[in-house]
Amino acid sequence: MANKVNLENEIASVEEIEAAYKDAPLNLIEKELEKVEDIIKEKQGHLERFNALKTLSETNEFKTLFDKGYFEEEKNRVTELIVGTQVESGNVEYIKRDVLQNLTDKLLSMRNLKIYFSAVVMNGQSAEIELEELNRIKSVLEKKIKFGGK
Repeated sequence: MANKVNLENEIASVEEIEAAYKDAPLNLIEKELEKVEDIIKEKQGHLERFNALKTLSETNEFKTLFDKGYFEEEKNRVTELIVGTQVESGNVEYIKRDVLQNLTDKLLSMRNLKIYFSAVVMNGQSAEIELEELNRIKSVLEKKIKFGGK
């Protein structure tokens, strides 16, 4: 009877939970409730980060510092250093390998921060949807425990 409903990979409906645990032993229902509560905590963390990023990204300071300053102006500056050659007194100055690596690392860090922000948004949006269903499932499991698994 264990793992009748796989809550780790997909969200089960209330009906599936009720049917799967109709005659389940109380300890199995209690374990499933613990899993649901852990998933709820994880999803609440996703939602908290999403809301924080959403609030922060709407401020003028964020737009100035990140959108314009880091993701636009700094990206353009670093890109220009990489693709442009420095010409001083008629001599072409080439970028040293370690400087080039440092500049490339800066661009990759910008990319990684954008990926992180995107992940926060995607996880937060899916958490909003999933939390409602998870709370319904939690409620069903709590009732089953309260009434001795029936």
